[in-house]
Amino acid sequence: AAPTVRGVAAVPGDERTSTTLLPALSGGTKSLGAAAAAAAVWGGAFCFARAWSHQQATAKLVGALGLYLTIPLCAGLLNLATNRLAVWMIFHPLKYWSCPGLGIKAPAEGSPFGLVGWQGIVPSKVKKMGTRIVQMVAGMPGRPGLINVESVFRRLDAGHMAALLAPALREKVVPIVEAELTGPQYVREQLADMLITTERIEALVADVITCVQDDVDSYLDVEGAVVSSLGKDVGLLVNLFERCGAPELRFLVMFGLWGGLGLGVFQMLLWLVWSPAWSLPATGALVGLITDWVALRLMFTPVQPVNILGRFKIQGLFLQRQREVASDFGEFFAKKILTPERIWDDIIRGNKSAALTALLESRIRAAVSPLEGALTDDFFATVSNRVQRALPEVVPSSYAYVEKTLALEGDLTSAMRSMPSEDFEEVLHPVFQEDEWILCLLGAVLGGLAGAAQVPFYR
Repeated sequence: AAPTVRGVAAVPGDERTSTTLLPALSGGTKSLGAAAAAAAVWGGAFCFARAWSHQQATAKLVGALGLYLTIPLCAGLLNLATNRLAVWMIFHPLKYWSCPGLGIKAPAEGSPFGLVGWQGIVPSKVKKMGTRIVQMVAGMPGRPGLINVESVFRRLDAGHMAALLAPALREKVVPIVEAELTGPQYVREQLADMLITTERIEALVADVITCVQDDVDSYLDVEGAVVSSLGKDVGLLVNLFERCGAPELRFLVMFGLWGGLGLGVFQMLLWLVWSPAWSLPATGALVGLITDWVALRLMFTPVQPVNILGRFKIQGLFLQRQREVASDFGEFFAKKILTPERIWDDIIRGNKSAALTALLESRIRAAVSPLEGALTDDFFATVSNRVQRALPEVVPSSYAYVEKTLALEGDLTSAMRSMPSEDFEEVLHPVFQEDEWILCLLGAVLGGLAGAAQVPFYR
């Protein structure tokens, strides 16, 4: 088994250069956690050292050992429960919940809590977090992404796409053109059938696909497509983070148990020698605060592997699983978020759909060029719009080919495995970093309440 140092799994054989044992942490929670830990340890040690020699403390422990051992036991179990609740509150509820009957409105977008209510941290920040993920995947000005969208789209063979789409598209286009022509019905039927041949439709589709490939950004808004789909189904983003961070989330919960048991022993000894009514609630709050703070630190620090005594390498628990997380992220993103269905939907009905409308109109003009002079601009505008509205019923025949050919899963997995540790940390850490003070505060408040509930049993 891999050697461990202070509960953090070592990374045997990792040859990456190390930097520092304690990288920069978020200022607020670091200071708060460090101050709480120092106050608890030094204050308790001082009081304990002065008072333990008194026979009264020893007699209290021996006389009611079973009762006093419930202090660390309760600390561990209650911290397990509060950490489980804290993890649940990161992702749930998906929609803002408040006490029924109070008529309290939901808070501004991006805030998980209101006056009397709560929404999961991730669902409340879906737009911000979704945008960050898309920028990581597709890039942003001055920063390349995990994939190059234009290069990926060039993998599609325009001729093969035309062969897949042309038959179903012709069935839609012929009646549309026929309805917009003038004259007797039999004339319109023959004329539409003669103009809209399979060969012309295939040429039109191939031309449209090529134009989109040449200027993807003009037709496809990747960020808008992903953020919009996540906004409609916030459960997708929740599922993505829960899947990628499942071991770390379990660690956060279980660390509440073991950390609570360990600090609960200290809490018990302190109560034996110094037992004002408020000390159990105070130390209970410290236990809840410290266990949550330490667990978050162990999950994401140190970012770079650190060499200890030339034998051990330690690194944040999440960062050690980069290869595994990359595989989960690539599969989920390609199959659940940036799917062929969503790509087509954004091109056809998204923010940049007007570009496709204009492209279709120009290509339909070319397709019916023998009659172009006899047809009005209104005819071409109406036909192109109606064809575009019919496309969602046509494009599903290409989904399997598009998914296989784009190969987003493999590209994303490979690129994420090659990410520097500093960039990879940003995949999951923002979920906690955004409002990690809330998680620590929740642990402190619930720990304090649990301590207060214990006081009557030990007086």
